[in-house]
Amino acid sequence: MSGVTANNDEADRVLRQKRRARGPSACYPCKKRKVKCDGSVPCQTCRKRQHPQICTYHLSMHPQRASVAAPVQDETARSALPVCPGEAGKVSCEPSSLPDEASKNYVYSGDNSFVSILGSRASGANDSVAGELTTVLGLQNTFNIYPFMDSKTPHDRWKLLLAVLPQRAEVLKFFHCYRATAYPFNPIIVDIDQFESDLCTYLSAHAAGELHDPGKISDRWATNKSIGYISLLLATLAAGSHYSDVEYPHRQELSIDFASRSFQALRLANFLFRPSLDTIQALLILGNTLQNMGQSDSAWAMLGTTVRLAQAMGLHAQRNTVRWPECIRTRARALWTG
Repeated sequence: MSGVTANNDEADRVLRQKRRARGPSACYPCKKRKVKCDGSVPCQTCRKRQHPQICTYHLSMHPQRASVAAPVQDETARSALPVCPGEAGKVSCEPSSLPDEASKNYVYSGDNSFVSILGSRASGANDSVAGELTTVLGLQNTFNIYPFMDSKTPHDRWKLLLAVLPQRAEVLKFFHCYRATAYPFNPIIVDIDQFESDLCTYLSAHAAGELHDPGKISDRWATNKSIGYISLLLATLAAGSHYSDVEYPHRQELSIDFASRSFQALRLANFLFRPSLDTIQALLILGNTLQNMGQSDSAWAMLGTTVRLAQAMGLHAQRNTVRWPECIRTRARALWTG
């Protein structure tokens, strides 16, 4: 009998070694809801529930699915990704975050929140109710313009932007002060090399007259994305002027002026309802500048707003940025942890 038992134990050991590791048969959302999943990426259930961006599998446990799932993206998100000029098919790595369309996929609640729990229990006819939860609770972006200023036509908005644009002399003088003095101690900008490259693009457009005519709107610089970059540039000038060699009273006036212009650009970019990596960085630099000028209470209040906007973008959880391009995801992670 002892010999037979030994043979059985050996057979069990061999079977365990030869047993093929099974991966998850359902994506994470379907597994959580305990519903049927067809295994596609994104699956039919996630497409039906209108959240294909969170249809993910445990790739490390299922190597065959990893080769299929990794390059696949939702068509809507794919079409919204920016493309570098002259590099068709390649994703742009501009530091100004995601395009406006993709920024609609904000995360306002965790898995244990009322919204998530009720949405996970909705099925069949209740799907429409679950989809309207964010609107009912006031968690869905419904404004295309900044809600706390008069509604502006595109031409009025363009004129307001031209009024706050940094001039060439201002950029050359005060950005150097920021780069050499302020940035080494508070490296808030997550990719300073790319920022300086974009700065050269801005100065070239300014010198070419693209940013001078109030009657001719530049399609490249009138977008929320570009205006967000301008707000970040003005924020660096506010910090740089504070550390410049200008006499104190005038230095204080310059810093306040740049900060005011940066915040005006933030409003034009609708930072409260359409936050981006650039606007988050601009708010951080402005808060730090206010603190350096002795406005600690204002800086503290701005920091709370900035953190909440970053959470609204989903920067606090890696799973929320899984569909972003790698270059943007890396900067988002650096911005949140830095």
